[in-house]
Amino acid sequence: MLLQLDEIQVIYFDLDNTLVDHSGAEKRALQDVLREYPDEFPKSSFKEFAGKYKLINDRMWRELAAGEMTAEELKTHRFIELMGLSPTTDAPDSAFEIGEWYLERYAKHWRLFDGVEEALAAAAEITTTGLISNGFRLQVHGKIKRFAWESTFDHVVISEEVGIMKPHRGIFDHARQLAGVAKPRHILYVGDHYESDILGASKAGWKTVWLNHFGVYKPDSAADVEVGSMTELAELFESYQRE
Repeated sequence: MLLQLDEIQVIYFDLDNTLVDHSGAEKRALQDVLREYPDEFPKSSFKEFAGKYKLINDRMWRELAAGEMTAEELKTHRFIELMGLSPTTDAPDSAFEIGEWYLERYAKHWRLFDGVEEALAAAAEITTTGLISNGFRLQVHGKIKRFAWESTFDHVVISEEVGIMKPHRGIFDHARQLAGVAKPRHILYVGDHYESDILGASKAGWKTVWLNHFGVYKPDSAADVEVGSMTELAELFESYQRE
C-alpha cells in the first residue's frame, strides 16, 4: 500500500455510490415513478426519462450547493421540470406527492456494494472511522439505521446539517476538527466521486482512496490510492493489519 496507515488517525467514508449503491436505487425508484404516474410525464422511453431526470437533478444539486435552492425545493422542483412545467408558475399539486413517493421507493431499493461491511470492519481495526455525505439529512440517517451503522462511525458529517457541501474545503475542515485531528495529512478519505470526494479532500490536505468503479482514466489523478471495488479496499486494509 502506498499509504502510511500507521499515521492515519481517522478514516472517513463517502456514503452514496461508495458504501450504498445510490445509482442503482435511483434507477429502480425512477422506474417505479414512471409506472405509478405514467400520465404525469411526457411520453418517452425510460432511457429518455432517466436521462432528462439526471440533467435536471445534477443542475439542481449544483444550485443547492450554490445556495440558490433549498433541499425541500429540490425534492419537488426536479419532478415539476421533468413534467415539462415551471416550478415558479404552474407547479401541479401532484409534484409534492411524487417527490415524496420517489424518496420512499428510493429507500426501498437501498443496497450495499459487495465488500462494504468487510472494508468498514477492517478500517475500524486500524483506527476510528467517520462518514461525510452531501445527501439529504433524513436519507443519510435512514441509511445509517437501515444498515445498523449507529455504532459503526465515530463521526458523521452531513452537508445539510453543517451548511457546506463537498467539494468545499469547509466541510473537510469541519470533519477534521470534529475528529480532533490537528494535521490534515493524518486523515484518509474514501470516495467515488473524483471532483467532490478526491479533489475536495486532497485540496484540504487529506490522503485519499478513489473508489473508481468504472476504471476512469485520470493520468494526473490526485488520489493517493485507487481501487476498483470495496472488496479490493477491504483486502488492502486487511493486508495492512497483517504487516
